[in-house]
Amino acid sequence: MKTNRGQSLLEAILALAIFALIVSALAAMTIGGYQGLSYGTDYLEASALADEALEAARSVRDGAWNEFIISPARVSTTTGQWTLIGAPSETIGKFIRTLTFAPVCRETISQNIASCSGNPVDLHSKLASTTVTWQSTSGVTQEVKREAYLTNWDSREWAHTDWTGLTGTNVDTSFAGQLTLAGTPAAWKQYSPSPVSSVLNDVYCFAEDDCWGVGVASAGEVILDWNGVTWTRIAVSPTLPDSNLNAIFCAQPNDCWAVGNNSSGETLLRWNGSAWSRLTPIAAIPNANLNSVYCTSTTNCWAVGAASGGETILRWTGGPNWSRVGPIAAIPDAALNDVFCVDTNDCWAVGAASGGETILRWTGGPNWSRVGPIAAIPDAALNSVYCPSSTDCWIVGNNSGGEMLLRWVGGPSWSRVGPVATLPNVNLNTVFLGFEPGWAMGASGSIFQFDFGSFQTTGSLISPAFDMSDNSPVQIINWDQSVPGGCVACTVRFQIRTGSSGTGPWSIWRGPDGTSSTYFTTAAGALLPVILNSQRFVQYQVFLGGNGLTTPVLQEVRINYK
Repeated sequence: MKTNRGQSLLEAILALAIFALIVSALAAMTIGGYQGLSYGTDYLEASALADEALEAARSVRDGAWNEFIISPARVSTTTGQWTLIGAPSETIGKFIRTLTFAPVCRETISQNIASCSGNPVDLHSKLASTTVTWQSTSGVTQEVKREAYLTNWDSREWAHTDWTGLTGTNVDTSFAGQLTLAGTPAAWKQYSPSPVSSVLNDVYCFAEDDCWGVGVASAGEVILDWNGVTWTRIAVSPTLPDSNLNAIFCAQPNDCWAVGNNSSGETLLRWNGSAWSRLTPIAAIPNANLNSVYCTSTTNCWAVGAASGGETILRWTGGPNWSRVGPIAAIPDAALNDVFCVDTNDCWAVGAASGGETILRWTGGPNWSRVGPIAAIPDAALNSVYCPSSTDCWIVGNNSGGEMLLRWVGGPSWSRVGPVATLPNVNLNTVFLGFEPGWAMGASGSIFQFDFGSFQTTGSLISPAFDMSDNSPVQIINWDQSVPGGCVACTVRFQIRTGSSGTGPWSIWRGPDGTSSTYFTTAAGALLPVILNSQRFVQYQVFLGGNGLTTPVLQEVRINYK
């Protein structure tokens, strides 16, 4: 039998294929191992670079916290220690490293780290992030990222609250913890000469240069007009009765009421913008002396006065006639001298009656009610009431001990102010403080002008030099302030300088960008520019701004340093 000892062509081809597969597998294993080894080496190097950046950031933190205004940054050792240099990234061989610093916000109460949406920024914390990227041998971008929270834990603070004894420009340094613009205090002074010598009973201003005053004379009604410069008497009108005019109120410049009395019944006069006219006496209303009128709108007015048979309170709601409210049995048979409404459903009326001062209040119900009498207030005749706000009201009047000034600030009772030595012992019949100046009028043509006080519009002060005990970085400034609402011109601004001694030489005054043309304006705080670092003494200058009517208040300044 014949035996075949050779290989067929098919077997040879199959053997070669198997050999090729083995070789390919061995090659792939070799290349993969090389790539894996390369990636592992690159990853370790990238990780080391990322860790190095965070360690450099910690080193910078230990030296000067305010260097973290540089972001993004790269780290450098050209000065022999780690420093930050502003740059979007740095290239180290095949690696690109980026270092950034983000603000950290905290919840107000718990101080836990929280979202910066609605939570305050913590100037003493930063989130440091570093990213290292490179291209692998296969062309794929690889990345290593590290993050760490840094805190300004090793620092000190200069807190300055006492400016007494310091000299500034246009500022008041009288009180510790309160630096303000300088101003003149509010005060009353007598207006002279008065255009009349008769009794003046009421004043009302629709604007600071548009006021009316009314009173009593032996011949003809007394109506005064203020144009912003002088008071003048309006000529007596033959069409008006020879009335005692006790009060005036304007709902609009061309819609005013004046009330009083004469022998033919209650007196109600109305101004239409060009002339005054009288409403016919109303039979249903008693022949009363009307002493005051107040309107919350052109169709809602109150008038009060005195008549036999109880207090006199009239109301007008836009119809052809006024109507009487009451009398109310719980209210004494008082002569009501004035009425004032804070709003549609909150009115006060004051007067005089036996048994103490008379103060009435109406809060929208069917009746008025009495407040007091108050034992601490003498049995006075109360002549006028005015409320700048819903919780701040004044009453003026008189008794045997001099002028009567009462004030209510929202509590259960009124209290007395004064007597005021600078006011003569006169009967004051009316007060109006809605505009500047304010006015009070009384007997013998007396007119008093109230100056609300004014403030400088700009002021500044330079602090004492503060010794930080060594050449230190000054890192953060923040302060406490109170700025009146609605005062756009009310501002508090700072600049900082540093020097080698308490007497200089000093650097220039600098703002947040390191120049003299910018100012720190955020009370919550800001990092100081690094150009101020490495000096022993620090000083600030503060600038206050106002609108002349009010002032910002600086309460405390804090400068953080290493």
